[in-house]
This record gives sequence, C-alpha cells and structure tokens, in this order.
Amino acid sequence: MILPLGSMGAPQPDAPARIGADGSVAAVPGGSGATPLVELRGVTKTFGDIVADDDVHLAIAEGEIHALLGENGAGKTTLMRVLAGLTRPDDGDIRWRGAPVHIGSPADAIGLGIGMMHQHDMLVSTLTVEENFELARPRPPLALGLADTRGRVAALTQRYGIDVRPDQRVETLTVGQRQWVNLLRILDGPEVRLLILDEPTASLTQSERDDVFRTLRHLRAGGVAVILIVHKLGEVFEIADRATVMRAGRVVATRPVAETSKEELAALMVGHAVETRLAGATKAPGEVILSVAGLQTTGAARDLVDVSFEVRRGEIVGVAGVDGNGQRELGECLAGIRRPSAGRIEVRGGDVTGTTPPELTRLGVARVPEDRQEHGLALGLRIWENIHLGRSASRHLVRRGVVDTARARRLAADLAARFDVRAQDLEHPVGELSGGNQQKVILARELGDDADLVVAMNPTRGLDISATQFVYEQLAAARSRGGGVLLVSFDLDELLGICDRVLVMSGGRIAGEVSGAGADRTLIGMLMGGEHHVVAGDVAL
Repeated sequence: MILPLGSMGAPQPDAPARIGADGSVAAVPGGSGATPLVELRGVTKTFGDIVADDDVHLAIAEGEIHALLGENGAGKTTLMRVLAGLTRPDDGDIRWRGAPVHIGSPADAIGLGIGMMHQHDMLVSTLTVEENFELARPRPPLALGLADTRGRVAALTQRYGIDVRPDQRVETLTVGQRQWVNLLRILDGPEVRLLILDEPTASLTQSERDDVFRTLRHLRAGGVAVILIVHKLGEVFEIADRATVMRAGRVVATRPVAETSKEELAALMVGHAVETRLAGATKAPGEVILSVAGLQTTGAARDLVDVSFEVRRGEIVGVAGVDGNGQRELGECLAGIRRPSAGRIEVRGGDVTGTTPPELTRLGVARVPEDRQEHGLALGLRIWENIHLGRSASRHLVRRGVVDTARARRLAADLAARFDVRAQDLEHPVGELSGGNQQKVILARELGDDADLVVAMNPTRGLDISATQFVYEQLAAARSRGGGVLLVSFDLDELLGICDRVLVMSGGRIAGEVSGAGADRTLIGMLMGGEHHVVAGDVAL
C-alpha cells in the first residue's frame, strides 16, 4: 500500500503549462508564462559516425507524465543522459523554466532537481541496501553514519510498502525489489522536480508495477514532471499524459495520449503498420516432446507442488501467473539449474530429471533465460564467442581440444545474419550491444541449431516493439518446424497473443489451463488468485 507523498515536499508548479491538442506545451490562461519546466532545443549527439540524436526538440510541462517511445537505438536513452548530465551534446541547448542552463555533470542536473533511474540498476550487489543509499548521497559517504541512513531507508520502505530491510544485502533481493531500491534512492535525495525513468517496469510484477504507477501519480499531483522511457504501449495509455516518438535519432511525433492509439504509436515507432498477434498453429500438435509429472521442489522461494503438464510438437504453451508463484522454479528445473525433490521430467520420452544444462543442450533443449545480462551472456566476451557459448563441441568447432576460430567466426556471422544481430563487428564485446541485439545473440545461440524444445523465460522483457515481434516470429518458427515451445511470461497480452494454450500457476501449482486466443481474462485472473474450482468451457482443471 503506497501512502501519499506528504512530508516529501513535492514542489508545486509556479507557472503551470497547458498541453495543446497538437501535443505542444502552452501557457495556462492567467498564468505567469508559457514556460515548460524543461525544453531541449536542437540537441545533437554523435558517437563517431553514428548519429544518436539529430536536432532533437522536446518540451516537458510541470506535472505531466511524458512517455518517450522508440525502438532500441532510436536515441531515447542518449537524450535522457544529456538531460541528466551524463553525456555532453555536440550541439543544441537546454532551457529550465525558460532560462538557458548548462548541464555538464550529474551534479548540475541534481542541483536543478533532475533525477534519473537507469534501465540496468547501479547498485553494488555485495553491499547492503543502506550502504547503497549512502553511496548515492551527494555529501561524502558515511558523513552522518549508517544509523541516520538506516532510519531513512526504514521510513521509506515502510511508507511505500516495500518488503526490504535496510541491512539486507542487495544480492539477496529480487529484481523487482532492486528496482524499488533504485527509485527510492532518487526520492531520498535532493528535491526532485523532473524524474527520468528508463524502462522502470521491465522487471516488475503486475502488483509492483501498479505500486510504481501509483507513486508516479502522486508525484505528478505535486507538480513533478516524469519522463518515462517505455516499450509497452499498454502502459502509455495507463499512465502517460503525452507521448513522444523517436526514430533514428529524431522526434517524429508528439501526441496527447487521449488522441492517439496503440496502432498509431507502433507505426510511428517503426515506420510502418505492426501486427502484434501471430497466427495460430496451422496443424494439430504432434507427439509429446516435454512431459512433466508430479514435479515438486523444497527449499525454494516458492516450492512447486505436484506440477504436471505436457508440451507437444507444433505448439506454443504459455505459463501465466503473478510473479512468485513458482514460474521461475519451474524454469530452473527444466533448465537443469534446480533439481526437483520429487517428480519426473521427460524429453522425447527419456527421463531428464536433474540432468545438467550441457546435457540438455546435447538433447536439443534450448533455453532463453529471463535475465539476458545476468544469466544469458558473458558481457566481456566477443559477440561471436557468445553465439557459440556452450555449443562449440556440438557444432564441431573443436579440433584436438582447440577451437577452430576461423570456422567459428564464419558460422557466427551466418547465425548473426539469420537472427538479424545488428553489429558493425562481431569482434566487439557483446555488452556493447543494445538490449534487443543482445537478445538476438541469445536466440542465435539457442535456436540456431533448430532445437526440439524451447524453454523461454520472459524473452521480450525490456525489448522494443520490433525486437519483441522478432522474438515472437522465432518462437512461431520453432513451432512451425515441429518443435515445442514453453513460454513463461508475466505479460498476459503476450501469452494470449501467441500461445495455443496457457497454463495458469498459483501457489506453486497449476491452477488451470485455458485456450490461447479469446481466453476469458476474468477467468484467468480468478485462477491467478488461487481459484482452483472455476467451471468454464475453455478451462481444464
């Protein structure tokens, strides 16, 4: 439960602006001026031959939530880094309440009241929550001691209903809890007038996302402006007042959210109409490729209880549920990372219960992990090395114990082209790629050998609309060639858009099964909430 801001002292707008029908910012009649809170004029930034931002103009009003949309590489994050003092532009200027300002460092931005939360958190995993708060303070660390910090952290987490202890090590937190710590660190600092959030909900559960949005509405009511970099169009219509779309480093349109649609925004982002729902399977499913019977775990964050289901060749089976109901534990068992305490897992009729990840790879099981940077890639290794990670032997790239690098590079180039990995040189570290291209590297590795079974855990998290569509197409291609796909996702729209069947998990159990397209959302919500005795035509219990 999130409480009002109250004593946080959110600033009140002294010259409120009005959002015009064309998306422009104008003065409120009778106000002291037609001044946006912040305005970027002609901002340009290049990196060598790459033009990240090209003559960008953007105005943000006080007390508005402004969504910033665009594909990966469209220039959104670079533009916000300019505003946060992390990147210096080559040209253009910034105005704050109408006056020119120089933002040459993060300290300059903080002094104006600009705070930015990055897509990938900046926390030190080995330190505690309170120690990470201490590092974010503008004064010298430990100037007041951890006792003062501990009290502030405890008050903030209590106010926002976050189940995190000040003395808890960050490495023990869930992804969602880490995101909350990042946000609270900003709100704990100097008074914030402009809050920039880069993909803040990509790793959050539905309830955590709702809590963040509730916080943003409180901030907006107090006159704080929020810039929200976001890829999920549904969230734009849920929270934002206006939306600006960037493409290839330029602003292509700004729209009041009430006067646009998902279809228009998607088309503006990619330059053409986008179809986000895939056609269903063209033929009946074949033999069972994955069989799970009576699966149980003990000692996990959420124990599995008698989980049983099947995935057949030629179908995509989804797994839905509120985060924390056993989906991750199920994925870990299927990936060979966690050994179940009871039950049986079979692939093509053979028992693979407790089998190691390398052996599962040899058996034709592909795994797309939930966190591509933490569990999917070796960020310091080169792109071509990541494409073959764990597969050099199965791809016959090893001769007399030595990798044939020339052949490995050629094969990696072929796979990179097939999976649309956009990189100037495969010799660069994979960590330098955008999130969408990093995910394509994982797809090239895992799906490049035409796996029989694909287990994908939230594979579109943090991806733009084009990269998301590409992932969908690859999963559909795996289905079409006779493979089976198990897709675990916290995005119900995604599951209903591409899956043939959807299993609903609650409390570590399979609460029910619904058909994919046209499934009753109310029914799914009841199953997610633990209703195991729902009767409906499209449900198997």
